[in-house]
Amino acid sequence: ARLARILRPYQPDRMYTKENVVEIATHPTNDHFAYVFHDEETGGETLHIVKWGVRAWYKGDKIEGLCWAGGASGGDESITLGFLDSTDTTGKDGKRRVNSALYTWQPAQSGVEKLTQVRDDLEFRALHNPVISADGAWMAAEERPDRGDGNVHVWSTERDVTFTIERGQNPRISRDSRWVSALQKPSLEDSRTATPKNQRAGQTLVLLDLQNGSRRTFDFVLSYDVTSSSLWLIYLQSPETTADEEGHSIDEATKPATKPATKERTVGTLHMVHLESDKVVSAMENVAQHATHQTTDHFAYVLHDEETGRDTLYITALGRTGSWGIRASYNGEKIEGLCWAHDPITFGFLDSTETTGKDGKWRVNSALYMWHVTGPNVQGKFTRVDTPK
Repeated sequence: ARLARILRPYQPDRMYTKENVVEIATHPTNDHFAYVFHDEETGGETLHIVKWGVRAWYKGDKIEGLCWAGGASGGDESITLGFLDSTDTTGKDGKRRVNSALYTWQPAQSGVEKLTQVRDDLEFRALHNPVISADGAWMAAEERPDRGDGNVHVWSTERDVTFTIERGQNPRISRDSRWVSALQKPSLEDSRTATPKNQRAGQTLVLLDLQNGSRRTFDFVLSYDVTSSSLWLIYLQSPETTADEEGHSIDEATKPATKPATKERTVGTLHMVHLESDKVVSAMENVAQHATHQTTDHFAYVLHDEETGRDTLYITALGRTGSWGIRASYNGEKIEGLCWAHDPITFGFLDSTETTGKDGKWRVNSALYMWHVTGPNVQGKFTRVDTPK
């Protein structure tokens, strides 16, 4: 069963209500939005694309994965909407199968609306998590077959070009439409035979260059970002494990149990890779968190001091040729919740103190801070937000 909602776009003195809506997607830079209407009688669905009225619609079976591209500076003509249309069937063996098709829609040019099927083959495969590049030239999605390992497939919306990332999941496309990244799952055979105890955390990251089809892989990745310029890859790698498959070492097993007053921080090694030169410019251990700005090459990371238990926040700027520098730093207790504003360059975060009271209960006291910069050569200022002005 599909989860239906009631859609109510609101403007002053105007209200429009549409029932049985299962999915909506709003364009990030203009007033286009799309929604999927589910017909309870037929089970079919209709996609409506709206801007001050319905511009286009498409009838399908199960429509999902709505994703917008374009329109930031090129006007309505550069807008593209990607989506999936899937058919659910039950075979003679009683097994349920899903077959998905990938589509794009573009607004009218010379009075003609353009609807294109990106994927067209006869295999029964279910597609999930579609993404579309900012210029609408590429789409990627997870493809899951009836049996065996799934993959991430990448399709050009303009040419007959496709790529595959074996066993990939959760694809992303860089802002300049050059790189497709995906985390790689272990094969089904390996996952059945692998021993889960004391394995090193993280997954393999695959970075696909759409210009030439070359690939780069990075192991034991906990989290990652490609910067706005698409010149830098920032990823956090899990630390190496010291325990063997049988358990902890004898020395560790004989140590008296202790109950720390605060929870331990999960840390890793932060790698900064300049993609044009394919060089690791820096690798920093004991990094707890990182966050990259959406439209500039600023990023922030938190360095944890294992001796004192305190954290230091660093805000950095990355150069186009592989250089980088620290713009500001802040010393705190437990720094987390890193978040960037889109414009201007403003950064928010939490600084928390963890204590254990006389009653043995664990308590947390948090403060909310922001850092704001007003110019390229200005260091910026840290301000506590959650206090009376």
